[in-house]
Amino acid sequence: MPGQVQKTVVCVVAPGAVGFVPCADGYAPQVIDAYLLAPDQASLIESTLVPFDYGVAGGLWTLAFTSIVALFLVTHCGGLILNLIKPR
Repeated sequence: MPGQVQKTVVCVVAPGAVGFVPCADGYAPQVIDAYLLAPDQASLIESTLVPFDYGVAGGLWTLAFTSIVALFLVTHCGGLILNLIKPR
């Protein structure tokens, strides 16, 4: 993703610090290097922040559960057929 590294001011916990601008009491400003995305990349990030869809999750869970049960039944029937052909 395109962007650039810039100096950024963040507020970090500093016990006993008296509200330095732009931070509240108990925090002190600190300058760090941060990778900032280009403004035209914001839509890519915001598109991933969709609410959780319970319908889709339920469908995926049903598919997975059905696949496991079907696999069990196929292998169980295969075992029964093999036992008919060659008993223990």
